[in-house]
Amino acid sequence: MRAHSMLETPQPMPGNAPWTKLDDKVKRVWRWGAFLGPLTLLIPGLAIGIAIERKRDLPVPLTFLVVGAYVLISLISFFFVERKFEAWRYRITEEDIATRSGIFWRNKRYVGRHRVQHVDVTAGPIQRALGLAEIKVYVAGGEAASIPGLTEHEAERIRQTLLRQDKVPPVAPAPPLPPQGL
Repeated sequence: MRAHSMLETPQPMPGNAPWTKLDDKVKRVWRWGAFLGPLTLLIPGLAIGIAIERKRDLPVPLTFLVVGAYVLISLISFFFVERKFEAWRYRITEEDIATRSGIFWRNKRYVGRHRVQHVDVTAGPIQRALGLAEIKVYVAGGEAASIPGLTEHEAERIRQTLLRQDKVPPVAPAPPLPPQGL
């Protein structure tokens, strides 16, 4: 029996490969984001609300409205996590990398594997705590695609698959330049 390497490079899927779901733990990351993301608006909103309340006599304190907006945005984001998860899919074939996402605005992105320049594997603190990572695929024009919610092992496996050198034909050496006349 042959021992398998943890990072063995897999064979790419055929062109009609099924779409793959993200890891279930990404829902926890997105739920944390639903509460932490709007905090960037809550703190300055509270500061502005307090400053305005000191100068004006308002029937409803502005800070209540700011906190209410934060709670509303957070709850809406929190409840859409499941739908976002169900909408997110990816697949990697011999020809391309494809992602599909979006609840209201559906996005499909296809990137030819021959265009891939480099691939980053990233993970924030919450992702690392849950053993998750995100793949970011770059082409000559910048970031072309990303796949969140992968296990660290799966992210590294995909990175190795995308960077395999046998997918690009070798470049023939350029002919020598003719001698320059004096």
